[in-house]
Amino acid sequence: TAGELFLDRDDEIIIPTPYWENYDLMFLFRKGVRVKTFDLFAGGGFNWTGLAEALQGPAKSVLLLNFPNNPTGYTPTSEEAERIVEIIRAATERGKGLVVLVDDAYFGLVYEPGVITESLFSRLADLHERVLAVKLDGPTKEDYVWGFRIGFITYGSAGRVTSRRFTAPWRPRPPEPSGPTPPTCRTWGNPCCSKPTRTRGTGRRKGKRTRS
Repeated sequence: TAGELFLDRDDEIIIPTPYWENYDLMFLFRKGVRVKTFDLFAGGGFNWTGLAEALQGPAKSVLLLNFPNNPTGYTPTSEEAERIVEIIRAATERGKGLVVLVDDAYFGLVYEPGVITESLFSRLADLHERVLAVKLDGPTKEDYVWGFRIGFITYGSAGRVTSRRFTAPWRPRPPEPSGPTPPTCRTWGNPCCSKPTRTRGTGRRKGKRTRS
C-alpha cells in the first residue's frame, strides 16, 4: 500500500542491503521503480557514508529504513539513530525532498542494551518540511498473527497539511482496493476493519481504532 501511495514508475527508492527480498516484488517488479542500494554496515557499524552518498542525486527520493532489520536483526543505537536523522536533515536542507518509509514490522523485538526502543518515526515526523515520514506497522510480528494482514500507516511532516494537499513536495494518491480477511475481522473486531474516515483539514486518516 505504501508503494501505491508514494511511488510511481521510474521513481527512486533507496534501500540499505541486505534487505527483505519481497521489497523487490513490491517496488521493482510491481511498481517499476529504480531501486538504489547501499551497504547497511561499514567498519562494524552503520554505514554513514553510504547513506549520505545514496541521498545525493534526484531532487526527490523515497528512503526505506527497516529496524529491527530483516534479515540481519540490526537495530541502531541511540547515537547511530541521531546520526541517521542528521544525515537526512542535511540532505533536505540542500533541497532534496524525501519520503522516509519506516518499516516497523519487527518493532519492539530488541534484546540488547543501548539500542533504540522506539521508532525512528518520532524523530523524523517533525524534522523538516521536505521530509514526509511514514510509519508502517501492524500486529503480524508483535502479536504473532501471521497472515492476518492488518497494517497501519501513520504519516507526518513539519510542512503544513491542509485540505488533502501537502505543502511538502509529495502528494499521496489512493491505493488499489484491499483489505483484511474475514477471519481477521472476527478476531480483531469490526472497529479495526471499519472503513477509514478522513479528518477534515488535516489530510490524515483515522479509524475507530487507532495505533500510535
